[in-house]
Amino acid sequence: MSNITREEIEHYLRAAKMIQTCDFDKGKHITVTPEHMIEIARIALASLEAEPVGEFYEAEPGNWYQRSEGDKAPKWTKLYAAPPVPSVPDYFAALVEAARVRADKAMRKHPQPNYVLNKVAEESGEVIKAVIHFTEGREEWRKVEYELIDNLAMLLRLVVEGDQVIGFTPPCICLTSILSAPLAEGE
Repeated sequence: MSNITREEIEHYLRAAKMIQTCDFDKGKHITVTPEHMIEIARIALASLEAEPVGEFYEAEPGNWYQRSEGDKAPKWTKLYAAPPVPSVPDYFAALVEAARVRADKAMRKHPQPNYVLNKVAEESGEVIKAVIHFTEGREEWRKVEYELIDNLAMLLRLVVEGDQVIGFTPPCICLTSILSAPLAEGE
């Protein structure tokens, strides 16, 4: 089941239609969260792959009958079964994806030289504080997620561009998708 409401989808649809038919530079910016864009795309892809499981007709209001050989109803309605949704989406991957967006924004807004390593340490402390407050019932999980995403964004930024203030440049391997062999515990 999707966590996007019908109203939100209708809002996005109206906004997209406005962008198509109006001047976009009238001071209105329509934003869709990355999480919602991913969810909308997932729903759209699932609907494209849907196959009808049968055909039915309504003999009279509320009375539906499945099509049988030789039936001659004026209008058949195809019935689709929703494909199974993964029961456990990759939660951490979604956090990392949101962090990538936030890191890109931070790199554009606050170019180097910048105190990236200090920000990593500061954000780590914010994560710890948010988790403690959540555990004590003084904070919502959304705040913990926000701090986790900020911390991951700073870590991503550190790996991508380093920290010119302290002279840290990430090794070239960080610019490829190939991971070096991580150290085993105790090495």
